[in-house]
Amino acid sequence: MSLEMSALKKPLNESGTVLDVINRLGRDKKAIRMIDVHSGHRFRSFVALRSQFVLVSKPGNFDMVRKGSRVRFTVPWDQRHQVELEVVNPHFNLGDSRYAFLCAVPKSFIENSGINAEKFSTTHFTNLNLSFEGKVAPFRVLELTRTSCRLAFPSPNYRRQFAEGKSLEHATLHLGCRVAVELNMVTPKEVDDTTMECDYQVGKSGEGRHIIDGLLASMAKVDRYFLSKR
Repeated sequence: MSLEMSALKKPLNESGTVLDVINRLGRDKKAIRMIDVHSGHRFRSFVALRSQFVLVSKPGNFDMVRKGSRVRFTVPWDQRHQVELEVVNPHFNLGDSRYAFLCAVPKSFIENSGINAEKFSTTHFTNLNLSFEGKVAPFRVLELTRTSCRLAFPSPNYRRQFAEGKSLEHATLHLGCRVAVELNMVTPKEVDDTTMECDYQVGKSGEGRHIIDGLLASMAKVDRYFLSKR
C-alpha cells in the first residue's frame, strides 16, 4: 500500500484526512461526478473548502437538493473511498448569478472496499420495495448496502409507525412481482419525515443473500461505468 493510500485511512485529526481530499479537489479545479443520494440524480460539480463548510457548485436549474439532503462522490484517485456531504444550504449565493450547495465538513470517509461496505442508490429501480407485515403500503428502497437500506415514506404520516432502535420482524424485499427476499429483522436507525434508514438481516435461506449480492454487484457495474465517463 502506498504512503498516500495509508494516509487516507487516518482519522480526521491526523495528516491525510478527508479535508486533504477536499482541499486537493479545490486546488485541482476539476469537475467530479456526484450523486444526490435521495433522488439518485447524477451531476458534475466542483468542490472547495470555505471556512468551516464545503462548497459544491450547483448545476443550473437543479432544485432537487434540499436542506438535509446528502450528496456523495468517490475519491477520483482512490476509488475505495467515498465522501458524503450533508447540505445545510441548498442555494448559497456566490455572487455573479452563481450558486452552490453549502455543506457541513464530513468527519470521515465512507469506506468503499467492496460490496459489503458500499452504499448504492437504487432510485433507478422503480420496482424495488420493502414491505412489513401488518403495514398497508410497501416502501420504496432508495439506497441499499449488504446490511442496511434507506426507505422512502409515501407521506410524512408514516413516520409515526416507526421508532428508532425498535426492530420489526417479518419484512420482505421485493424486486418486481416475481422476486422476494425474506428478512428476519429490520431495525430503524434514522427516521425523518420523508425517509428511514434501517439495518436488516436476511432470512436463513442462502438464496436471499445470493439475490441481494447479485443486485449489489449489478449496481457496482453501473457505478464503474459512470466513473469511466468522468
